[in-house]
Amino acid sequence: MAFTMVLSVTACNDEEEKDDDVAIRQVLIHPAGPIKLKEGETREINVIIFPIDAADKTLRWESNNPMYVTVDNSGIITAVAGAGNATITVTSTAVSSVYDTIEVEVEEEKPPLFIFDVKEIAGKYDGTISGQDVVATLTFESETKVSFSHEPFPYGPYTIDILADLNVSMNDNGEYILEGEGRAQGLTDVVIIGKVGRKGEIILDIFFEATGSSLDYNGSYLVAENMAGTYNGTVSSGDTSIPDVEATITVSGTTIEIVTDGFTTAFGNTILDFEFTVSMNEDGDFILEGSGGSNLIDANSVEGTADRKGNIVISWDFGPYGVFTYTGTLK
Repeated sequence: MAFTMVLSVTACNDEEEKDDDVAIRQVLIHPAGPIKLKEGETREINVIIFPIDAADKTLRWESNNPMYVTVDNSGIITAVAGAGNATITVTSTAVSSVYDTIEVEVEEEKPPLFIFDVKEIAGKYDGTISGQDVVATLTFESETKVSFSHEPFPYGPYTIDILADLNVSMNDNGEYILEGEGRAQGLTDVVIIGKVGRKGEIILDIFFEATGSSLDYNGSYLVAENMAGTYNGTVSSGDTSIPDVEATITVSGTTIEIVTDGFTTAFGNTILDFEFTVSMNEDGDFILEGSGGSNLIDANSVEGTADRKGNIVISWDFGPYGVFTYTGTLK
């Protein structure tokens, strides 16, 4: 008897067939947050998708408070305004139940306590050095540098005349820190370290490198003298404005006199003439209090403010003609 055997062989592929329809199961924001931003800042939110071979990885981004935080299609958030909060949600477009959220806080931008401006300390100072009255001058050189000079004074067999370049920085108390090098004419190289306070008080240590000796300069800002000069400005009164009015400030002791060029008003050509006593407030600004008027009418009251950067504002009451204001800047 004969037998016939038929063998059926099926080829096997070790690689499993890939499923083109792998569904997304999880969207995870990493790190989890919360995120803190300042107004105007941007940041990209990172997302991890599970499984990594999900067929559709398209995401939709939303902010529940776009007044404070916006988000684009790439997950980049922008702090629009402060202070406020927003919840950012990222959702799978394929599976709406797959999403994650993160909280974003926009912090209010606080203004600095002190504004660094080297022009604030430029000017003349009245002080003492080696027991002698000496006027010193800080001259503005750049946004971070001043030069130091002073009236020559006798010191032993020498007449000291120091010139120095000083770098300027500011500490947490708003004091200007001065550090630099220079030369004392006829003597030696010097190193100067010191500071100028908020109200213009100045303290400097002057070290003579060759001898190892030192001198101290202690002084204060000469308020009235530093205000002297010619100012460009405008006079305004209510809805009228008279442009380009020059004012000249002269000093007599601790009193300043302000005289303007003539300008046309509703009651004719006007020349202002005011006298002020000047003081300094805690912020280092000048307070002006005085009296005076014009060639046509006296002012009922005159007051003003100025700063160490050459800006001045003066207001006066011309009775029935209203309140006038002069705003100017030192030439």
